[in-house]
Amino acid sequence: MAATVASFHPMDIAGLGGPLSERHLLDANTRYNSLPHVGEHPKKPTAEYLAHVKALIIQIKEFFDNHIDVTRVQCDSWAARALGQTVCASTLQGVSSYTVVASDSTTEPGKVVQFRGPEDAFDLELIRNIRVAYGSRFVPEHESIGTIGGLHAYIMNDIGGISVYLARDRLRAHGSRLLKNTVQDFAR
Repeated sequence: MAATVASFHPMDIAGLGGPLSERHLLDANTRYNSLPHVGEHPKKPTAEYLAHVKALIIQIKEFFDNHIDVTRVQCDSWAARALGQTVCASTLQGVSSYTVVASDSTTEPGKVVQFRGPEDAFDLELIRNIRVAYGSRFVPEHESIGTIGGLHAYIMNDIGGISVYLARDRLRAHGSRLLKNTVQDFAR
């Protein structure tokens, strides 16, 4: 199968693989209504959805504004070739990285490609040790696949679950009881 960059995928709410602009936010209503929904859904995207789209646009734009030797389109194409699959931007982006997911993975766990600047490159030996300590259910396998425009690229398996970033409010609720229990359990 030829590797391609998805022109649009329901998970790629940040843009169409090209330069990001406010146009993408204006297109959010059309995109929202084209997404598959179960049961009743609002006819217009919620304020929370629009805020998420806008935040993704800004995060991805800022990442590439800070790494001017390569474009988002180049990274998407490079990742698609590396995976041999169509890719789309992840709906969760880091401050110091740009992440795409394989969008064709229907039978086996998906893959993630993450691009990071030299100052934020992974220490793969440290990650291997963390993976030994916490296991493959909690720490994905990381593999360096080279550089593009000065960015380090890594393939990781998608381990699923909820990101710690997204769970942070629940972990801090009730006097951070869940967070304290988690830290104590890992310390044993």
